[in-house]
Amino acid sequence: ICGALLDKQICAIAAGGIHTIFLDTAGVAYSCGFGGEGRLGHGDELRQDTPKPIDALRGTRICAIAAGGSASFFVDMSGVAYSCGSGPLANGREWGRPAPTPRGGAGVLAPTPLEDLL
Repeated sequence: ICGALLDKQICAIAAGGIHTIFLDTAGVAYSCGFGGEGRLGHGDELRQDTPKPIDALRGTRICAIAAGGSASFFVDMSGVAYSCGSGPLANGREWGRPAPTPRGGAGVLAPTPLEDLL
Protein backbone atom coordinates (compact mmCIF):
# COMPACT_ATOMS: atom_id res chain seq x y z
CA ILE A 1 0.00 0.00 0.00
CA CYS A 2 1.38 3.37 -1.00
CA GLY A 3 0.58 7.02 -1.59
CA ALA A 4 -2.61 8.27 0.04
CA LEU A 5 -3.08 4.95 1.86
CA LEU A 6 0.28 4.90 3.59
CA ASP A 7 -1.00 6.02 7.00
CA LYS A 8 -4.58 4.69 6.68
CA GLN A 9 -6.17 1.57 8.12
CA ILE A 10 -7.77 -0.20 5.17
CA CYS A 11 -10.83 -2.30 6.03
CA ALA A 12 -12.04 -3.31 2.53
CA ILE A 13 -10.67 -3.74 -0.98
CA ALA A 14 -12.73 -4.38 -4.12
CA ALA A 15 -11.18 -5.18 -7.49
CA GLY A 16 -12.69 -4.83 -10.93
CA GLY A 17 -10.92 -6.16 -14.00
CA ILE A 18 -8.60 -3.16 -14.30
CA HIS A 19 -9.32 -0.94 -11.30
CA THR A 20 -9.32 -1.20 -7.52
CA ILE A 21 -11.29 0.50 -4.75
CA PHE A 22 -10.15 0.81 -1.14
CA LEU A 23 -12.08 1.79 1.99
CA ASP A 24 -10.46 3.01 5.18
CA THR A 25 -11.83 2.76 8.71
CA ALA A 26 -12.84 6.45 8.62
CA GLY A 27 -15.25 5.73 5.75
CA VAL A 28 -13.14 7.33 3.01
CA ALA A 29 -13.08 5.60 -0.40
CA TYR A 30 -10.06 5.63 -2.71
CA SER A 31 -9.55 4.26 -6.20
CA CYS A 32 -6.82 3.60 -8.75
CA GLY A 33 -6.28 1.88 -12.07
CA PHE A 34 -7.79 2.42 -15.51
CA GLY A 35 -10.25 5.33 -15.44
CA GLY A 36 -12.16 4.69 -18.66
CA GLU A 37 -15.91 5.35 -18.55
CA GLY A 38 -15.53 7.04 -15.16
CA ARG A 39 -15.13 3.79 -13.21
CA LEU A 40 -12.70 5.43 -10.72
CA GLY A 41 -15.15 8.18 -9.73
CA HIS A 42 -12.66 11.04 -10.05
CA GLY A 43 -14.77 13.02 -12.50
CA ASP A 44 -12.66 12.11 -15.52
CA GLU A 45 -11.47 9.07 -17.46
CA LEU A 46 -7.78 9.32 -16.61
CA ARG A 47 -5.62 6.48 -15.36
CA GLN A 48 -4.69 6.80 -11.69
CA ASP A 49 -1.54 4.84 -10.85
CA THR A 50 -1.79 5.23 -7.07
CA PRO A 51 -4.87 5.24 -4.82
CA LYS A 52 -6.56 8.63 -4.66
CA PRO A 53 -9.48 9.72 -2.43
CA ILE A 54 -12.74 10.07 -4.34
CA ASP A 55 -13.50 13.76 -3.92
CA ALA A 56 -17.17 13.43 -4.94
CA LEU A 57 -17.72 11.36 -1.77
CA ARG A 58 -15.88 13.80 0.53
CA GLY A 59 -17.92 14.29 3.69
CA THR A 60 -19.93 11.10 3.08
CA ARG A 61 -18.99 8.20 5.31
CA ILE A 62 -18.88 5.07 3.15
CA CYS A 63 -19.41 1.67 4.77
CA ALA A 64 -19.37 -0.73 1.78
CA ILE A 65 -17.71 -0.88 -1.63
CA ALA A 66 -17.91 -3.14 -4.68
CA ALA A 67 -16.32 -3.15 -8.12
CA GLY A 68 -17.54 -4.48 -11.43
CA GLY A 69 -15.81 -4.74 -14.77
CA SER A 70 -16.39 -1.10 -15.66
CA ALA A 71 -18.12 0.33 -12.60
CA SER A 72 -17.70 1.05 -8.90
CA PHE A 73 -20.33 1.02 -6.17
CA PHE A 74 -20.48 2.60 -2.72
CA VAL A 75 -22.97 2.54 0.16
CA ASP A 76 -22.99 5.22 2.84
CA MET A 77 -23.90 4.89 6.50
CA SER A 78 -27.48 6.01 5.73
CA GLY A 79 -27.94 3.20 3.21
CA VAL A 80 -27.70 5.39 0.09
CA ALA A 81 -26.08 3.52 -2.82
CA TYR A 82 -23.82 5.37 -5.27
CA SER A 83 -22.33 4.26 -8.56
CA CYS A 84 -19.94 5.47 -11.22
CA GLY A 85 -18.71 4.02 -14.47
CA SER A 86 -20.81 2.23 -17.05
CA GLY A 87 -23.08 -0.77 -17.34
CA PRO A 88 -26.63 -1.64 -16.36
CA LEU A 89 -26.14 -1.12 -12.63
CA ALA A 90 -23.75 1.80 -12.80
CA ASN A 91 -26.08 4.02 -14.76
CA GLY A 92 -29.27 2.95 -13.06
CA ARG A 93 -30.89 1.08 -15.92
CA GLU A 94 -32.36 -2.36 -16.03
CA TRP A 95 -31.48 -4.85 -18.76
CA GLY A 96 -33.45 -4.04 -21.89
CA ARG A 97 -34.14 -0.40 -20.99
CA PRO A 98 -32.27 2.46 -22.66
CA ALA A 99 -29.45 3.79 -20.51
CA PRO A 100 -29.57 7.41 -19.39
CA THR A 101 -26.44 9.36 -20.15
CA PRO A 102 -25.79 11.67 -17.20
CA ARG A 103 -23.20 14.34 -17.88
CA GLY A 104 -23.58 13.58 -21.60
CA GLY A 105 -21.10 10.71 -21.66
CA ALA A 106 -21.01 6.94 -21.94
CA GLY A 107 -20.37 6.55 -18.23
CA VAL A 108 -21.13 8.28 -14.96
CA LEU A 109 -17.85 10.04 -14.14
CA ALA A 110 -18.39 10.65 -10.40
CA PRO A 111 -20.29 8.63 -7.79
CA THR A 112 -23.98 9.49 -8.05
CA PRO A 113 -26.84 8.17 -5.91
CA LEU A 114 -28.52 5.39 -7.87
CA GLU A 115 -31.94 6.93 -7.24
CA ASP A 116 -30.83 10.03 -9.18
CA LEU A 117 -30.03 7.90 -12.22
CA LEU A 118 -33.31 6.01 -12.51
